[in-house]
Amino acid sequence: MGRWKSIRDSVYNAALSAFGKTEGKNPDRLNANLKEFALVFATEGSALLAYNKSHARKRSQL
Repeated sequence: MGRWKSIRDSVYNAALSAFGKTEGKNPDRLNANLKEFALVFATEGSALLAYNKSHARKRSQL
């Protein structure tokens, strides 16, 4: 088992030194597009508040 670990580590280290360590292919989209998401979240929150207010009025009229 030790021999395979040594080979694995050698291959990994060689690839790492040749190609470098990459960040993930899919960056965190929330951080990448924070301004756009903030607008979406604000709009969604406003719509949800309006819906809850209208629903509360309907319930109070019952």
